[in-house]
Amino acid sequence: MTGDSTKLKRNLNDYFRLKKKQLNQYGIPVINLDKFCQNLYCKGYDFYRNENVINSDSSISLVQLSDIMENYNKYLQYAFPEAAHIVPLADCKELGGIYYKRRNEHENGIFLCHNCHKYFDHGNGDWVQTQELKDYHHQHMDDIQSSKIIWTESLV
Repeated sequence: MTGDSTKLKRNLNDYFRLKKKQLNQYGIPVINLDKFCQNLYCKGYDFYRNENVINSDSSISLVQLSDIMENYNKYLQYAFPEAAHIVPLADCKELGGIYYKRRNEHENGIFLCHNCHKYFDHGNGDWVQTQELKDYHHQHMDDIQSSKIIWTESLV
């Protein structure tokens, strides 16, 4: 049986193939979308932000992500993200019904690098000790939600 993350990855890739025309407007090749973190605030892109004098707290644009893709070898360390569930699987199971049924739909997914995915999934656990770290985690979650909204609105 295929795992939930594998199904989500397949559904995200299928969705992006359907949106190929819109992605081409940004210069983003569909074939590379599952190779880069789609969190436009990802700290892994700080090297790109520094090199291009972009504020480290701001998101990169889809056009800038395309530039990163074109310079793949330069940014290789940020490649090969994981399909992440925005509404966690445990919550989908607990809520049941339509939530569980649609848990692996593209609307509930985003490609994240390992660091963003791990922090998104586990950052709200007991290990977050200080208020500063809790605030950072909430900002990280907001950034990922914001990135998903940017992607969704760009591909309408």
